[in-house]
Amino acid sequence: MATKPLKIFIYPCDGAGHINATVGVAQALVERGHKIFLLLNSAFEAQYSSFGFEQILLKKSEQPTEQTDSKQNPFKFEPQVEEAIKREQPDLIMLDNFVIQPAIIKSKIPWMIIMSANPLILHRSNDLPPPTSGYSAYNKDSTKWDEFKKVNGFGKSILSCQVSINEMFGLNDTTDVYQNGVQYYPESPYLNIYGYPEELDYLDIVTLPDNVARIDAFCRTTPESFEIPSELNYDPSKDKLVYVSLGSMGSIDVDLMKSIVSILGKTEHNRSEPKRFVTQRRQWEEFMPLHDHAHSFEIQQYTYSPNGFVWNGTNLSVECHIANWRAFEL
Repeated sequence: MATKPLKIFIYPCDGAGHINATVGVAQALVERGHKIFLLLNSAFEAQYSSFGFEQILLKKSEQPTEQTDSKQNPFKFEPQVEEAIKREQPDLIMLDNFVIQPAIIKSKIPWMIIMSANPLILHRSNDLPPPTSGYSAYNKDSTKWDEFKKVNGFGKSILSCQVSINEMFGLNDTTDVYQNGVQYYPESPYLNIYGYPEELDYLDIVTLPDNVARIDAFCRTTPESFEIPSELNYDPSKDKLVYVSLGSMGSIDVDLMKSIVSILGKTEHNRSEPKRFVTQRRQWEEFMPLHDHAHSFEIQQYTYSPNGFVWNGTNLSVECHIANWRAFEL
């Protein structure tokens, strides 16, 4: 229990994986006596209201499913974030976000980063492959790594967004928190934490700086329960259950999901161990027909243990590791 309860703002970007991770952090802080305010895109209000946190809803005209450029969110949310900070005067602000709001810097309130992505994004070492490249850290090819860095512009686009929002809202340059634009997340001078199992991390190659800390996972508990759909005719004594998802972001690629579902639908089944598939279709259900032995499921975390394996995205792969479930990650 905290000796002094703090009022803490937690501000994730639009994405179920990021929000789910920050909910896990928020639950741990509430257990220790702190008061949490969750700053959310208003489109997520219903989905996360059951967790019981006080919500500060950030409003915009588009639904997150209709917006492909999340870099526009800081511009729309900046006045609302500034007003919320002035009204509530939090003791600490925690971000799982690619761009830091000028209002946070101007407030002089300590802020820290919660990073729920692959730690390659946070580790700063020439001995590791570039984030999102897919290259192995244990088969170094500097030529290919350098080629990827030249063509991959995501980090630079985030830096450009930060510069633009600084100029729009009158903030002096903060680009140093991006280490010259090399990385995808800002780095807090106070504290940065990330969730990733030690066994899967790169700590045999890099050493963490003093302001970076690792925890195993940002796993949360959910108030919802889940029952296996009766139409699957699932018999745990005979069937293998496979959960298929590319995470909240990968599942947006309808064509890719349709291709994976189609391939799995043609999978030959051992008669003694038929397979049943549960997949994440979210808001694109009408575009993704499923086979008879498959069923859609919207919530990323679930309360049963698949007896086959899980095909998943980054955050769910961490949850699977903690739960000791077999997983295959794309």
